[in-house]
Parts: sequence; C-alpha cells; structure tokens
Amino acid sequence: MHNSKIHILVIEDDPAYMNLLKLRLAAERKAVFSAVFAATLQKALERLKQEPFDLVLLDLFLPDSSGLDSLEAVRKQSPHLPVVILTALPDEDVGLQAVKSGAQDYLIKGEVDPHMFFRVIQYALERKRMEAYLRNSEERTRLIIETANDAFVAMDSSGLIVEWNRRAELMFGWPRSSVIGKTVADVILPPQHREAHQEGIKHFLASGEGPILNRRVELNALHKDGREFPVELTVWPAYSGDEYRFNAFIHDISGDRKLQQMKDEFVSTISHELRTPMTIIREGVLQVLEGLHGETTENQKKFLTMTLGGVDRLKHIIDRLLDISKLESGRVLLDKELSDIVQIAREVNAAFLPRAQAKGLEIREIFPADSLRVYLDKNKMIQVFTNLMDNALKFTDKGFIEVSVLDGPQSVECRVRDTGRGIPKDDLGRVFSKFEQFDRQMGPGEKGTGLGLAIAKGLVESHRGKIKVESRAGEGTQFIFFLPKHSVDDIFKEYLARGIRAALTEKACLSVLLFEVQDYDSLLTKMAPAPIDHLLKELGKKLKEGVRQRVDTALEGGHRFYAGLPSTRRETADFISKRIRQVFDETIKKEGLSDVVRIRSKVIGFPEDGHTAEELMFLLRAV
Repeated sequence: MHNSKIHILVIEDDPAYMNLLKLRLAAERKAVFSAVFAATLQKALERLKQEPFDLVLLDLFLPDSSGLDSLEAVRKQSPHLPVVILTALPDEDVGLQAVKSGAQDYLIKGEVDPHMFFRVIQYALERKRMEAYLRNSEERTRLIIETANDAFVAMDSSGLIVEWNRRAELMFGWPRSSVIGKTVADVILPPQHREAHQEGIKHFLASGEGPILNRRVELNALHKDGREFPVELTVWPAYSGDEYRFNAFIHDISGDRKLQQMKDEFVSTISHELRTPMTIIREGVLQVLEGLHGETTENQKKFLTMTLGGVDRLKHIIDRLLDISKLESGRVLLDKELSDIVQIAREVNAAFLPRAQAKGLEIREIFPADSLRVYLDKNKMIQVFTNLMDNALKFTDKGFIEVSVLDGPQSVECRVRDTGRGIPKDDLGRVFSKFEQFDRQMGPGEKGTGLGLAIAKGLVESHRGKIKVESRAGEGTQFIFFLPKHSVDDIFKEYLARGIRAALTEKACLSVLLFEVQDYDSLLTKMAPAPIDHLLKELGKKLKEGVRQRVDTALEGGHRFYAGLPSTRRETADFISKRIRQVFDETIKKEGLSDVVRIRSKVIGFPEDGHTAEELMFLLRAV
C-alpha cells in the first residue's frame, strides 16, 4: 500500500460510526492513516477544495444530500479521487449502483471486520492508482501489477489468461510463460467450479451482468501441485479495444483462516475452562447454603450468599466478554426467521416488570400493531431489548420506561426511552464503546460490565441495522434502532453463502429446493386474503416437517419457500422435493383450493450448478 501517511476524508454524520472509524484507522498497523471528518456534503466539498486527499469514505445518506447524488457531487469536485461507499442498507444493489457510477468499492455497516476494512481501502487505492497509470502508460501499469502484494490475473472474453503477475506465480506455482493463453478454469479453478465459471462468462457477455463482478468473493483455488486453498478475489470487467477483459486481484486467506481458527479455539477453551469450574463452585456453595452438608449460621449464610452472587456476576462477565469477542471477529451467526418483534418486546418487558415495580417505575408500551413480523434472529433480538432495558433500569430512579415498535416502509423502528439521569453531551460519543460505565457509583448498587450497549450495537448492526442514542443530562435517554425489512430471497441468500463456505471447508455438496405458488399476484385478485394466508402458513409448516433432520434451513416468505440440504446429492434432493411437492398438493386439496393454486418447484445443487450464492439464487429465480 502506501509507505507514507494516507490522508482520508470521511463524510459521515453518525457520531458513533465516526468513533468506530477513528479507532479502526488508529489501530491499523499495516499503514499510517490521518483522517478528516465532515458531517455534511457541503463541508466535505469545502475540505476537498482546501487540501489533497488520498481516499474518500462516503455515507450516501447525509443531512444535506442522499443517494447517488452525494457520490456525483464528490466525483465532480475531485474526479480522480477514489471513493468507498458506506451504507447501512441491506440491498447490495445500492453498492453495485454506486460502483457503476464511479465508486471504487462499498462497505455495508455492521458487516465489516478490521481485516476487511483495511483490505477494502487497500483495494480502492490500488485500483484507483492503476487507473491513473493506465491514463499515462501501459508500462507503468505493468509495473504496478508486478509489484502488487496480491496476485493479479486478467483474462479475455474467451476465458484465456492475458496477464499474470509475479505474486500470481508465487501463489499458484505456475510461471507466467506457462499460463499465458491457457484458460483460467483449467489453471486455477478446482474442477467443481469450472462449468459455472464458463456459464458466468456467457451470461455476462449476453446480459452485461455477473453475480461475482465488483464484489469480494471467497472460494477455493487450485495450486499447481493439486491442493486447494481459500482465496478472496475481486473481479471487475474492463472494455478494451473491441472486447471485454476481466481483471482480478486474488488474496490468499489461508493465514487469516488459520488465525481465526486459533481465536475460535482460544474462545472455546476460555469458555470451557472457566465455566466448568464456576459451575462446580456455584453448586458446592449452593449445597452448603441450603444445609445439605450440615447446619450453617446466619453469618455464614450471609457470606455464602455474597459468594454466590460473586460467582454469578463472574459468569455474567465471561458471557459478555465471549459475546463481544464473537461480534468483533465476525463469528456471530444469525438464525433469521420470520418473527414477531412486537411479541419479543412484550416478553422482555414482562421479564423486567418485577424489577421496575420494585423501584416504583412504570413500563409503558407503544405498539400501533398487535403483531409485526420481520426476519431476525429471535434470541439475538431478545438480547438487544434486554440490554437496553437493563441499562434503562439501572439509571432511572423515578418516572417510567417506554418501549415502542413502529412499522415503516423500509425498516422497523424500535425505541427504549427512560426518564432517568441522562447522559452528558460530552459522553454521548462514547456510549457504545466497550467498558464504558457512565455515572458508576462505588460500593453497593447496580453494577455492570460496560459491554451491554456495545453488544446491543453489534447485534443490531449484524442484522444490517442502525442504532443511535439521544439524551440530555437530567432529562432521560432514548435508544433508537432500525431493522431493515428483508425479503425471503435476501435471507436465503445469506444462508446459501454460509452453506457454501461450510461445503467448501468440508469438501461436500449442497442442494437447494424452491417451491413457489404460481401466478400469485393474479391469485390475490381472485381470492380473499385470509384463506391464502392460512394456506401459506400451512405450507411453511409442511416444508419444515418434510425436511427435518436433514435441513440446514427452511424459510417461508409470502408465496415462496426455500430449503437448503447440506451434504445432500442432487438425486436425493430430487426425491425429497417430489415428496414435499406431494404433501403440498395434498394440503392444497384439503383446503379446497386445488382448482386455483398451483405449485412450481425447482432443485439445484452446489457445486454443479453454481459456486456462489448469487449464481444459485439467479438460477432458482429463472423460469
């Protein structure tokens, strides 16, 4: 990357995310960064006039501008400056549209770990520098490619290799002279990916679209000696002469995987080695306290009770540390299902009601809808509400705590508001930082780990949501978080990506089933909503029953049903699909809807039909 300081303009209006970016830039050891922050587009454009920058990190939604208009204004001001988009939206089309409009890359907030963050900046600077050299000299471009830290491979529209840098020689074991003119598929792709690779090229040349273009994709590559190893690649098309050329930077992530495995093993060891003795200690103290080993005095019971409380607190601290460790390493796996978030909020409120009443506090609820179903991880969302309610109770001595869940067109808005002590303005920027405990009192009273709000923020962002705080000292505090409304297609694509990574690691296969009600929109005009909704719920239940014990996930969403079958071959998946289809037909007949409801089904497999989640989803939706 750069040996000198890299000067970045960050255009972002969220103070909490500004803080996170500051910490990440300051903590990076592979490069030295300096950053200037601007909260509005107008201030950013003024700074661009005043001083030179190496890179811009741009939030598309600002107080004085939104969407691609923000990107266009920055590029108009500084046309050759690389721009990386920051977005909290779950729809990757927004990021891809920004890339097509001139951005170098995009980051989805809440999904970015430190390694990815640095890598994206690195790729953005390298690609932009490459474009600049291309304008001046082909020889200068070749020099950049040859000195890149990652492998660079380019192929023409026939899939033949036309560029192969020194790093590619070292990574794959093939000298440049041996691969120029050969197909990429035969040289670096394992056999199970080759057919999908050829189909991907054909699809792009026919439509101008490709599921892996301008994205970071992880897959297995093939070394000269026959071994497979994990890589992360970024591929982008370039029109050269009278044909397309495909360029790719390829990064060997074997070391990252090994390091992550070591971290996982460490966390697992800590979990086992600390929790097991604590369980034994707690059980022993409890038995003595309950008199199972002889009578105890009141004074002894007092100290045993204190010991028991200390053990429980230590377990709570360890659990929180493990939670934050998983969030920071990106190892939190979400089990998203269509869940009633209003019911989740009600359950958490009910659990806190005794504590609130003991302090003389009222818990108020604002739920305009009795039920609001969105795709989320129910247990993780319970933890978010629990952490926010726990924080509100700790710092509210009189008045009330109000919980609201409001429906919006693109997202669900949740609020936890209290009439407590509030947070001083100077401390607001540190609210979501780890181990921060404002107004902590010494001695007895409410104590915490200082991790609850950091965990809540991490869990919200892992749902691709956004959280913020509003407060005034002495007037109370409210935490507001937004959860995007995902479609069943979005959620299943996430599960597919996870399933493919597992299949690659285990060298296994994966089959995918789709069941869809045909002509659904037309059906809605012919029938009342109630019987259709009832039928869809019944079909969702039948799907989960039909694939139990073999399924990685089964998802329902409107008129579409998906199932993923790990380590299941295509022939077996076809049999399961026919069996479920038969059950669906019987259910439809039982509901008296055989004359109007028809089901379409489809079965595809990894790796024979595609090697990325995007490719498989494209094939599933294709009629």
